[in-house]
Amino acid sequence: MTAEIIAWICIGVAAIAFISALFNTIAFRPPSECPDLRALPPLSVLIPARNEAGSIEHCLAALLKSDHPDFEILVLDDNSEDATPQIIDEVSTTHPQVRRLTGSSLEPGWNGKQFACWQLARAAKHEHFVFIDADVRLKPDALSTAHHLFLTQDIGLLSGFPRQITGTWMEKALIPMINFVLLGFLPFIMMRKTRIPGFSAGCGQFFLTSRSAYSDTRGHQAIQSSAHDGVKLPRAYRAAGFRTDVCDFSKHASVRMYHSVAEVWRGLMKNATEGIGAKPSILPMTFLLIVGHVLPWALLWTDDPVVTTLAALGIVISYATRLITTLPYGLSLTGALFHPIGVVLLIAIQWWAWVEKLTGRNTTWKGRPV
Repeated sequence: MTAEIIAWICIGVAAIAFISALFNTIAFRPPSECPDLRALPPLSVLIPARNEAGSIEHCLAALLKSDHPDFEILVLDDNSEDATPQIIDEVSTTHPQVRRLTGSSLEPGWNGKQFACWQLARAAKHEHFVFIDADVRLKPDALSTAHHLFLTQDIGLLSGFPRQITGTWMEKALIPMINFVLLGFLPFIMMRKTRIPGFSAGCGQFFLTSRSAYSDTRGHQAIQSSAHDGVKLPRAYRAAGFRTDVCDFSKHASVRMYHSVAEVWRGLMKNATEGIGAKPSILPMTFLLIVGHVLPWALLWTDDPVVTTLAALGIVISYATRLITTLPYGLSLTGALFHPIGVVLLIAIQWWAWVEKLTGRNTTWKGRPV
């Protein structure tokens, strides 16, 4: 196979993600403002918290500014080893709608977060409830807009993708890859027109559902051993016959998941083999990402001017895809410059997670093996 043919293949593969992202950015919209807050039914806000002393107070402070007319906040202290329970109790003394639950000891076969969410759902008072992570910061209109969208759609589960705040270079290079993969490789038209589990998507940082749908699907109990609720929970809903959907929540919520290079690596490792690194998808995704977004850089240095030109075109398409999945959502422009490095690192994490899985070594997160 000549270098020119390889270059054309690179362009074709890069164009797949580019075209997909163009169509998906039109479909990936933020929720509209709720026209009548008084019409919203009560809502339970459920927060699993393990060792979240640095986050939980800010999370609750943001929630308490919500314009939603009627909501409770339940925070489950999942056997924290820091000041998390004391902080929750301090907030609840002045805000009675905040209630702390003490989590049970982790049962065999359960992932910690899924077990915590399952306990929270059983304690919730209201028919509708939303799960959020403790590091998520909601704007005052976040709950009402998401709740309104959920009520106007025939869906069992709604997931919002917050704006991802990044600090270190590795965060900037890797975290926006969430949007890149979502918009570049998931056909939204199939997600919305079918209930096929393989076309589902979600973000574990914000889920909104109803008690009836949660009960029918068994909720987090259906994915009890998983570390990747963002992928597995929507699939469980679809397998039970429910539609699921996602929305751009970048104008309504923000989150900073990790604060160091080591945290980014461990954080993405913990669920790598359940996402794009899952057994059926790791090989095709490796091919699509490497050929479309890394290989053109190698071809750029050939002596053939035609191949060089084609490689440059492939790089332009690759960067264009990264930009249209970055700029509308407040993601790092600096990180976009590291795009090929981010792709290589993402693939490396997927394969390294597989090596650990095959050798029986466990990734740990918040003091627990995953």
